[in-house]
Parts: sequence; C-alpha cells; structure tokens
Amino acid sequence: MNLSISQKATMSSLDIAELVGSRHGNVLRTIRNMMASGVIRETQNEFVERINNLGKVVKDPVYVFEGEQGKRDSIVVVAQLSPEFTARLVDRWRELENARVQLKSKAEILAEMAQMHLEHERRINAVNAQVAEVSAQVSMVAETLEQIKKGNMPDGYIGYRQLAAKCGLTEAKCRNLVNAYRIPTDTHEFLTPDGLLARRSIVALAPFRKAFKQVMSEAEPRNKRWYHPKMGMFQAIHHPVPESPKDNLSLHTVREKIRTGYATVCRRSSWPEGVWVWPEGGSRKHWRTIRDGKIHAIDLAPEDVIAMDWIVS
Repeated sequence: MNLSISQKATMSSLDIAELVGSRHGNVLRTIRNMMASGVIRETQNEFVERINNLGKVVKDPVYVFEGEQGKRDSIVVVAQLSPEFTARLVDRWRELENARVQLKSKAEILAEMAQMHLEHERRINAVNAQVAEVSAQVSMVAETLEQIKKGNMPDGYIGYRQLAAKCGLTEAKCRNLVNAYRIPTDTHEFLTPDGLLARRSIVALAPFRKAFKQVMSEAEPRNKRWYHPKMGMFQAIHHPVPESPKDNLSLHTVREKIRTGYATVCRRSSWPEGVWVWPEGGSRKHWRTIRDGKIHAIDLAPEDVIAMDWIVS
C-alpha cells in the first residue's frame, strides 16, 4: 500500500496478501477468478522485482488497485479471501487516503504560495498601469482646467459677441458673414462665474476684417441700412465713434451730421492729425468732412485712407 507519483492512493495484491496473511499466489488466483467472472474490474498486472531463495532476481506479477474503483474491488477481494479482514482493509484505505491528503497539502503549499505571489505581482502591475494612466489623464485634465480658468484663447481669434461689438453687426449677421466667406472658426472652452464649463464659437479676426471690408465696399446703402447679396439687409453699428481730432466732435454731433452710416478716418502729410470723412450720398467720389461744426467737401486719394469704421446715423 503506497502513494503513486500522481498522489493517488494505491494498494497492490502484495499488500492484500500481507494484510490477510495469505500467500500471494492465492491472492492472485482469487483476483483472476473474480475478474473472469466479472465481479471486479479487469486490471492489467504489473511486475515487481525480488530476490528469491537462490539469490536470483525474479519478477513477480502484481495487481494494483487505485482510486474509488480500485478501493471497491480490493474490498471485494478481501471479503472473498478472509471476510474478517474487511474492516481492517477499509481502515487501511482510510489511513492511506489521509496520508495522501496530508502529503498533497505539503507538496502543494509551495506551489500555491508561488501562484499567489505571481497573482499578487500581476495585480500590482495592473494597478500600477492603471495608476499611471489615471495620473496622465489627471495631469492632462489639470492642464486643460488651468487653461480654461485662464480663459486662454488661440491668438488671432475672438468671440461672436466681441466681434459684433467691434463691427456693429448683430451676432446673427456675423455668423452669416463667417459662413458666406468661409472664415476659420474654432471652439473655446471657459469657466463661467459659477465654475461651470462652457463652450463658445470663436472666429479668426484678421480674415473676418478682410471679408467685412470687402462686404462694405460692395454693399449698397439703403436709407439707414445696407444691402449685400451674401448678407441681405443689415445695419452696421460702430460704438463708440471717436471724437474728431480736429474739431473735437462729440458722438452725438457725428451721428447727427453723418447720414450715410459710413465714415472713414483719413490722414495727409499736410494734416497734423487724422480726420473723419464720409461719402456724400453713398458715392465713393464725393467726400465730406466736418470743420468748425460745418460740413465741407474734401478731395481724397486712396493713400489717404488709413482706417474704416461704420456707424448708425
């Protein structure tokens, strides 16, 4: 009776012969007869070496019983040989199985510890990878939030509200112009006073100014408003209108005097400062200005024009 390499409890025909006090040959004969009659399962015999009385090595056939089926068959064999030894055989099997369990626990404890160690390392590596990923995401979010808190906006861009305040168009007309002339746009993220994340569209200022000047150069005056095929009817408002450098005109005076809704700041080498001028009746050929509170005609050359703004009269 022993333990195999596979850690299964086994019992050989030699063990049975020793247990019941019978010759091994008688045990073998009983086993073979019971196999032939189908009482127990057929089992291939093995051979063990021993030294006989003459000092020679001989091989004896043995049968090995293992597992639950082997346990059952061995009990049947012992009951056939010597029924009084059946209980002893059952006890022997129990001892063998307990020994197998103890041996298995001792043999497996290192393997289990090694497996636990590997699993622990795997979990640590997975956690470290997750921590690194989360840390990178946190850094990215922190940087983004810092930029949002600062209200960072790409250089050369401006929001529609500020754009409308600069050119005098409504926000809707600003969007109309942006779409008509395919002016570059972007999205700007910022924090509201309540600490909420908000988004708004922003527009490239330089291309917008260029398109705006083109629209105004092509637009037709319609009473106090303007018309352009791509814009429809619109009203351009500039505020505040700077005071005239030469005549110190107030915003109210300028709005009363300028009836076309269009004004241009001009400068000549002979003029110490720039002056406000506007086209008479919307014509680009006949220009007028204000001196001493009165309207005067003035001749302009293209090089005299240095800036443009639009107001509502």
